[in-house]
Amino acid sequence: TKALVELLSEAILLNCAPTSKVNSTEAGLVYEGNATECALIKLTQQLKVDGESLRQSFKKPNSVLDWGEHSIPFSSEKKRMSWIVEKGDGFRMYSKGAPKAMFGSSTSFLSGLSGSVTETKPLTPAELKAFNEQIESYQNSGLRSLAVAFRDFDSVPKDGWNNNKDLETNMTLLAVFGIEDPLRPSVPGAIEDCRKAGIDVRMCTGDALSTAISIGKGCGILRSTDFDKDGNPKEGFAMTGAEFDDRVHLKDDKAPHVVRRVFDPEINDAVDKLAPQFLLDEKGNKKLDMEAFDKLWPTLRVLARCQPEDKLTLVKGMRKSQLFMDETRCRSLDKEHNIKIFPDYQVVAVTGDGTNDAPALKSADVGFAMGIVGTETAKQACDIILLDDNFSSIVKAAMWGRNVFDSISKFLQFQLTVNVVAITLAVVGAFAYSESPLTAVQMLWVNMIMDSLASLALATELPTKELLDRMPYGRRRPVISKVMQANIIGHSLYQIGVLLWVLFAPQTIPFLDPPITHDPTQGSVHWSVFFNVFVLLQLFNEFNSRRLPTIEKLRSTASEWNVFNGVCSNPVFVAVMVSTFLAQIFIVQYGGLAVNLVHGGLTRDQWLFCVVVGMFGLVWQLIINFLIVRLMKSSSEEETNSIEQSIRKMSTRSLGDVKDDTSIDDAESHREKSLPQANWDKFRAGVRQGNIYKDMMGGSSFRSGHKLGSIVKTRLDDQKEAKKKIEVSEKLFSSEKSLKQD
Repeated sequence: TKALVELLSEAILLNCAPTSKVNSTEAGLVYEGNATECALIKLTQQLKVDGESLRQSFKKPNSVLDWGEHSIPFSSEKKRMSWIVEKGDGFRMYSKGAPKAMFGSSTSFLSGLSGSVTETKPLTPAELKAFNEQIESYQNSGLRSLAVAFRDFDSVPKDGWNNNKDLETNMTLLAVFGIEDPLRPSVPGAIEDCRKAGIDVRMCTGDALSTAISIGKGCGILRSTDFDKDGNPKEGFAMTGAEFDDRVHLKDDKAPHVVRRVFDPEINDAVDKLAPQFLLDEKGNKKLDMEAFDKLWPTLRVLARCQPEDKLTLVKGMRKSQLFMDETRCRSLDKEHNIKIFPDYQVVAVTGDGTNDAPALKSADVGFAMGIVGTETAKQACDIILLDDNFSSIVKAAMWGRNVFDSISKFLQFQLTVNVVAITLAVVGAFAYSESPLTAVQMLWVNMIMDSLASLALATELPTKELLDRMPYGRRRPVISKVMQANIIGHSLYQIGVLLWVLFAPQTIPFLDPPITHDPTQGSVHWSVFFNVFVLLQLFNEFNSRRLPTIEKLRSTASEWNVFNGVCSNPVFVAVMVSTFLAQIFIVQYGGLAVNLVHGGLTRDQWLFCVVVGMFGLVWQLIINFLIVRLMKSSSEEETNSIEQSIRKMSTRSLGDVKDDTSIDDAESHREKSLPQANWDKFRAGVRQGNIYKDMMGGSSFRSGHKLGSIVKTRLDDQKEAKKKIEVSEKLFSSEKSLKQD
C-alpha cells in the first residue's frame, strides 16, 4: 500500500548517512556512499520515491544535522544505528542493524497499516523463530541480512535524546532485508593472482558465518580443497570472531566468571554469557596464547562476526608469530593443505574503511584504506588509499611495488658494472701510460649514459603480470642478489678483458685492413676505437640489464633468457637506445679533437668490430645464465639457509622469551631486535647489539611489503613517531573499553 511504501521509505532514507545518496547523471543513476545503504536507497528508487525531497521535508532550521532531531551513530557493540525525526504531534525513531541485535531490542512487529495508524503484534518466540529461519535462508544464499524497526515517542524524554540509554528498546520490527553484495568480476582473478604471488588473502567481516563462507567460496578465498566431503569448511578454515577470541587468548580459571562474548556452537554465533575472565597484561590488554594462535592462523581464511579488536589481534599475532621456525609444521601444512608458510616473520597488509579499523591499519606493515567509503580516521591511519575501493588495485600495488624494486636493482646492476670497468681501466691506464684512456670530456658522455639516460631507460619499464609469477623476496634479501652479483662480475670480466686487449694489443685485432697501430695518445685511432668499444659495450649491456630473472625462472622459463622480450612495449627504452647510438655515431665521426678523437672518425671495418664486440655481450649473457643455472642454488634455498642460520644464532633464552611472553607489543619489539641482531652477528661479534640495531633501523627507512609483493614505501616518520602513533591508535580502544564498562 501507499502508506507502507511511505513508512518503509522513511525508515530507509531518514536512517542513512548523509553521504549515502543517489545522483542523476547523463549516464544514469549513480549511487554514492556505503554499499549496504546504497542497496536500500536503490529499493526506494524502484518504489518511485524521491529521496532528496523526502529528506529535505524533515530538515530542521538552524540544525547541525542534515535532517531530523537526533542521530545515534552505528556502534560495533550495539550493531545498529538510529535516527529520530519529528512525526505528527510526536517523534519517531527509525533504527536498522544486525537482525539478532534488532530482534533483541524489539517487542512487536508490524502486522498492518490503517492510514497513518500502525497495527502491531507481539514478537512471540514462534514469530521470532520464523524470522530467524528466514534470516538463515538469506545467509545460506550468501545474502547480507539487515533488519529495520521503529519506535514512536509522544514527546522528548525527560533526560533528552543524548542521555537516554533506553531509546533503542521496545521497538516495532518493520522489515527484514536480504541484500546481495555481488562480487566485482575482477575479484576472483585478483585473489588468484595474489595466491600465485605468494600473498595469502584472509577475509574479516561482520557478516554471519554462513554468509561469509558463501562469499569466501565465491571469490576464491576458500578453495575447493578447503572443504570436507560434506561441503563444510575444514576445521580452522572459517570461524566467528567470538570463537577466535576465545581460543587464542589466555584465561584466568581461578578468577570469578564474568559475562562476556562467547561462541555458542549450537547457534553457530556469539552470545553473552558467564565465562572465565581473560588474563590481562600490565597494559590491560588480553594476553595472547601464541601456541594456540600458531595452531590457528595458518589455515584461517574467513573470520565472521569479526569485531575490530579481533582484527587487531590477528594482525599483531601474525606479525609476532615464529611459526616459520617449526619446519615439521610448515612441511605438514604444505603437504596437507597446500599452504606455504613464508620462511620469515609475516608481513601483514590490512584493508579497512571504518574508524574502528584505525588500530589494525596502524599495526599492519601496510595499511590500505578505502578512498570512497573510508572514514577520514582510516585514511589518516593507513599507508595507501585505494581510490576506487577495488581489491584488484591491491594487486596493482603489488605489481608496481615489485616493479619499483626491480627497476632499482636493474639500474644498480648496470651502474656497478660500468663503474667497475671504468675504474679498473682508469687505474690500469694511469699505471701504464700515466694518464687515463678516457678523457674528462669522454667521461662526461659516459656518465650521461650511466646516470641520466640509463635511469630513464631501465626505470620506465611498466609492470607486467609476470611479476606476480614469483614468490616474494625475503625481508633480508639484499638489493644486489646472487644473480645480480654473477651478472656484474661476469660482464665486468668480459668488458675488462676486451678493453685490455684493445688497449695493449690493438694490432692483433683480426679482419682490419690496415691494422690499428698501437698509439696510446689522445686523438689517435687506437684510443678512438677504445672509447667506441667502451661505450658500445655499455649500450648493449643495457639490454642485458633489462632482465632480472631468478634462478627458478631461468630453469623453468625460456623467455627469461631473451633480453629483447617485451622491449617494444617500452618506447622510452627504445628511444633512449636509438638516440644514444645515433649520438655516439655523431660524436665519433664528427667530434674530432673537441672530444679527443681522431679527425674524420673511424672506418666501416673499425665500426663493425666495435659493434660486434658490443653485441657479443648479449651472447655472453647467455653463457652467464648457463653457469648460474648449473652452479648456483635457487634464491629460495639461499634465503631458507640464511634464515636458518639466523635462527641458530639466536640464543635459546631469547626464543623462549618470545614464546612465553604474551604481550604483543613486547614481542613485536623483541621481533624487530632479534633478527637484525642475528644478522649482524654474521659480520661482527662482540658488538653491542642494541646500538647496532638503532643505527640500522632508526630514522628514515624503507617500509617494504615483501610478503605483499615488495611494496616499496618510504616511511617518513622515525621510530619514535611511529611508536607514538600506534599508542594513540591503541588509546581509541582503551577509551572504547572504558565506555563499555561505564
